Amino acid sequence: MNREYEQVDVGTIILDDNPTEYASPLVENGVDIKSLKNNLQTQSLLGQCNYDEATGAINKLNVVRKLASHIAQAKSDGTEPKIASAYLQTMKEGTQDIWSHLIASCNNGKPSDKLKKLKSQVVAELVTDTL
Repeated sequence: MNREYEQVDVGTIILDDNPTEYASPLVENGVDIKSLKNNLQTQSLLGQCNYDEATGAINKLNVVRKLASHIAQAKSDGTEPKIASAYLQTMKEGTQDIWSHLIASCNNGKPSDKLKKLKSQVVAELVTDTL
């Protein structure tokens, strides 16, 4: 996954019209995105990571959460968004890959135990079947 650009087809691009709005975690003990953004800007927990990669990973996690919330809402309204559900699974897998790459590349390939725990927390949220 060591590449500058990710190649995707146009149908899988989801635009986030409000990136400053943070979605709730998909699981009870999920990572707080606002806290991650603050950690990135204060150079604390994610300070050992590439800023652009970390920002992208955080944003992708937020988009996955928003899509999951949208699908859950549609299901509760009685509609079955099958295409969106398929995209959600694909996005979850891609987000796991991005977080794995991000954490592995932090601090010149020697991430701290806190970062490894963060990655585990994110991956655990993404593999959970929340819908």
